[in-house]
Amino acid sequence: MKRIRERTTPKTLTVGGRPLSAFSIVYAERGDPALPPYALAHGQEREFHKITAERLQRELERRTGVKLPVRSDASPAQACEILVGGAKREAVGALAVGGRDRYTVAMAGDSLCFLGGACGTTYHGVDRFLEVLDRQDGDWEVPADFSLEGEHHLTVVGCIGDSITAGVGAADRSSAYPDALNRILWRDCVVVNYGCSGMTMRGDTWASYLQCVKYPEALRDCPGVDLFTVMLGTNDSRPDIVESYGVDREQFEKGFSDLLSALHERNADARFILMNCPVYYGDTTYAADYILEWQAQLYEKYRQTYALSFYDMRSFSESHMPESCFGDLLHPNDAGYAVMAQGVADLLRGYLGLS
Repeated sequence: MKRIRERTTPKTLTVGGRPLSAFSIVYAERGDPALPPYALAHGQEREFHKITAERLQRELERRTGVKLPVRSDASPAQACEILVGGAKREAVGALAVGGRDRYTVAMAGDSLCFLGGACGTTYHGVDRFLEVLDRQDGDWEVPADFSLEGEHHLTVVGCIGDSITAGVGAADRSSAYPDALNRILWRDCVVVNYGCSGMTMRGDTWASYLQCVKYPEALRDCPGVDLFTVMLGTNDSRPDIVESYGVDREQFEKGFSDLLSALHERNADARFILMNCPVYYGDTTYAADYILEWQAQLYEKYRQTYALSFYDMRSFSESHMPESCFGDLLHPNDAGYAVMAQGVADLLRGYLGLS
């Protein structure tokens, strides 16, 4: 994000001809239940519009010395409001955005509205508004006909995988690591969960990911996905698969190659991160060591062909996810998925250059 220069002397701001002090900031309330402590400890957030509203409050106070009250749209409407994120107010209905990556900051009646196609774009609409203010000479003014439109691309991340991606073992599937990841990176990313329980990497089994219900969804959405994470392989060494199909590295590679080539064909700009199998605290029939070796070999072989990167989920989970993070030794529990999501979030921040 562009650094906004510091100001030592507060300036006067009028909005639609009225002093800033006449306004309050009203955000669109999601009404979701509060996040548990372990989720908050790992960087997850939920009331995105409230976070944006409070940030706007701080930035305006820093510039003007005026601290505006912040409240949800469940409160009664008042004459002068700054509306954040599609608040339940008539003024918001007069504005159009035009897509997930678009935002509009505009006066509608007596209200100044911040509206984005997604929560993250609303947040970045605040960035742009502050930049416009800071370029004004003298005291600041938001005229009655003020209108500002712009775009901030939210990176779309698609998570392909088996039950550990789908969220098996969580009390609520919204605790799955891709969903938790969405709550960490919401300012800059949209994360989609394409996980399907029980699936294998290899394509010749009855449980092949290439035959599951989530695969067509990934193909359909592929033109709009910037980055895919692929975490398949844990089931390829489980007893029933080995008993029925044997141990076959060639079929494992073929399934991986067929998956990436199909996605690449639909979106040549898509990037991929191969993640190896997380730790398994049971016997060796899941996520066997030879699967890890195959995954490392696939990365070396295909990294140039598919702009492929690698994440060592096995080492991360061994270091950061003790047995208490797993309900059945294989699938993480809610707290375990929170840890996993934080690890992948840190990876993606570095990979995507996010602050």
